[in-house]
Amino acid sequence: MEAPERSGRRLQVLEQQLNPQQLGQLLPAAGQQPEVPHASWRLQLSHTAAQAAQGLQEDSGSCQPDAASREEQLQPPCNMQQQQPKANPVPLLARFGPPCEAVATLHDCWQAAGGRFPAERALGWRLRDSSGRLQQQYSWMTFAQACEVRDALGSGLLAAGIPPGSGLGLYSSNCPHWVLLDAAAAAYSMVSVPLYDSLGPQAVQYIINHAELAAVGCSTAVLPKLLACLQHCPSVRLVVVWEAHAGASPVQQQAQQHSSSSNEALLQHASSSDNSRHPPTSCSSSASGEVHLQAQLPPGSDPKLLQQLPQGVACRLVSLQWLAGCGRQQPQPHVPPMPGDTATICYTSGTTGMPKGAVLSHGNLIANAAGSAALMAQQGAWGPGDTHLSFLPLAHIFERKNLTLALHYGLAIGFYSGDVRRVFEDAAVLRPSLLMAVPRVFNRLHDEVMAEVKQGSALRRRLFQAAYARKAAALEAGDASGGLPLLLERLAFGWVRQRLGGRVRYMTTGASPISAAVLTFLRVCITPAAVEGYGMTEAGCTISIGRPGDTSCGHVGLPLPCCEVALAELPALGYSTADRPHPRGEVCVRGPSVFRGYHRAPQATAQALDSQGWLHTGDVGEWLPGGRLRLIDRKKSLFKLAQGEYVAPERLEAVYARSPLVLQVFVTGDSLQQQPVAVVVPDPAALQRWAAQHSTQHKLQGMLDLCAEPAAVQAVHGSLLQQAAEAGLQGYEAVAGVVLVPQPFSVENGLLTPTQKLRRQVARQRFADAVQAVYCSLPGSRRSEA
Repeated sequence: MEAPERSGRRLQVLEQQLNPQQLGQLLPAAGQQPEVPHASWRLQLSHTAAQAAQGLQEDSGSCQPDAASREEQLQPPCNMQQQQPKANPVPLLARFGPPCEAVATLHDCWQAAGGRFPAERALGWRLRDSSGRLQQQYSWMTFAQACEVRDALGSGLLAAGIPPGSGLGLYSSNCPHWVLLDAAAAAYSMVSVPLYDSLGPQAVQYIINHAELAAVGCSTAVLPKLLACLQHCPSVRLVVVWEAHAGASPVQQQAQQHSSSSNEALLQHASSSDNSRHPPTSCSSSASGEVHLQAQLPPGSDPKLLQQLPQGVACRLVSLQWLAGCGRQQPQPHVPPMPGDTATICYTSGTTGMPKGAVLSHGNLIANAAGSAALMAQQGAWGPGDTHLSFLPLAHIFERKNLTLALHYGLAIGFYSGDVRRVFEDAAVLRPSLLMAVPRVFNRLHDEVMAEVKQGSALRRRLFQAAYARKAAALEAGDASGGLPLLLERLAFGWVRQRLGGRVRYMTTGASPISAAVLTFLRVCITPAAVEGYGMTEAGCTISIGRPGDTSCGHVGLPLPCCEVALAELPALGYSTADRPHPRGEVCVRGPSVFRGYHRAPQATAQALDSQGWLHTGDVGEWLPGGRLRLIDRKKSLFKLAQGEYVAPERLEAVYARSPLVLQVFVTGDSLQQQPVAVVVPDPAALQRWAAQHSTQHKLQGMLDLCAEPAAVQAVHGSLLQQAAEAGLQGYEAVAGVVLVPQPFSVENGLLTPTQKLRRQVARQRFADAVQAVYCSLPGSRRSEA
């Protein structure tokens, strides 16, 4: 297990990084209008693997190259029949099972939920009391009320001049308003384009123009960033705003009421700023300035403090409340989408350059959710009464899939209070039945619990450790029950479960690897049904996931029932499906959940989809016994050393990150050198403790001085070599030297993407001189030409 002293320091640093690097090179020069060519939004997508293999149809907004160009870029995976796991003999799933087999779109999913669970809890939030403290309960909107507000918002969009087929941006942290606008887009055949709330003005400008958004919904927290780029976004005709924090206190609401009259004037100004382009609508608020709806909107839907539009911007700036009132006065029938219509364009993180927009149809998203639902059903019945805590960014495909699953089962969706550092407090109040999270969240839980055990009484510590060792051994032996008496189970781990509300019975983790120690911790202390999955946006989300009852670690499970997986030969990198004992190669995916391609990027599409419809993920994997898939690296991350050996940096980074002195680590190399070098951000607390133990002089130094201290560099290097030895790394995989940097990798300094992935190309350039200095200091080392 990881040392408890670290106490979630790695997660803390990641959570503090919010703003991305400026993307000026992707934008037009000052004063130059960006080119915004027309593109069709109603992209069609075939839904069977057989149709995908024959090639996809072209249209005016196609993101798909012709078959000939695809074949030049990629070759289908070899020996597909021999590679296919035998666990899924049934045809690939594209729909939910009874009674929802007719659900083919996200709109159908909402309609089914509203019809089956009208009076059940749907969307929930935490309110604040008069002193601003969060209440210890959630307030709820039912499915019937949510569908009613959805219709009002969708009708309001049409009345405001946003027709079906338009692009609707969603720029906010997770909240009911985001979900309701997304549902409105689905009901009226619009395309939602999520934007991470951590994105800055230039990244937002690029995505808006590339996706040609006609409207953007955003919170007041990010409104200034949106306003800063609107002058360069000519396609935007409407901006819909809500409060950044839904649970506004009465004190805050009273303060907002004082500006009501000025807000009404602002709305009138915004609505009439360019009448030639946006004809005035008959929709308006009532005489009192309020709009009365049958279903009450979530708090914060009518912000009073809206900023003035920049001069020269010709679009409307309205509140969510105003938009709903407009739709109430002019209700419109639904414009249901077809399964092949585009549901969303999700922009990837852009680790190697400009973000790419993955085009996903309604059929893609339903197929992936259906595949996940088929596995969740093995954990028992799900339905009203069960709850889901929504805190992973809705701009990420992982949480979008979770939302679709929750709608399918009629789960109550409770939103976190806005501060990820308090997510466990939100969980204790909401008491979720299932918890979907990324490893860094579970790492934080692990560190906090282990630190508390260490600081507790000797009796409590011995009880926990004895019960933990016994249950972990039982799980390793394949006994999912854990083999503990119920009383001992409750005494040893009951307090840990209560941190998450005490009702969690299913947990999944994905988006990045989780350590075996943390996954075992979840299974021992929370629920044996804690599994690791693997997926990507282009596959509709999940590709493979661990099965209930499988208590082994170190793999990402079996393929989902909605997709087939094969490995493609990588002879240049030494990976082959003929390798023994485990066939290895690039992971390829095909099925009804796989995307159509990248928006307005045929070359990028050709590099991802081959002539037979296989998505080449860029991940290198190997088949384990039982059809389990294990990921071993990224194809594009590999680098070659002087002796011809290829190094997988992500695998090495996972090993070196176990060092108690390491907060973040980046492994790089040189084709003229025989070993890699590590760029390390030390854990400040751990390095300060080392300094205090080894020298009073070091103790007085700050991080900048410590990182330049040769003794500290040597200590970190020695710790990494110890981890390499314990993990059994090859000699050429052990780092030859270390560069210590005091500033953590972050979105703000351009080294991380908004999804916390390392921008390796940027990191190589940033630390090139320091790495070369390390190589030059090695005995007999040749200076690289790079």
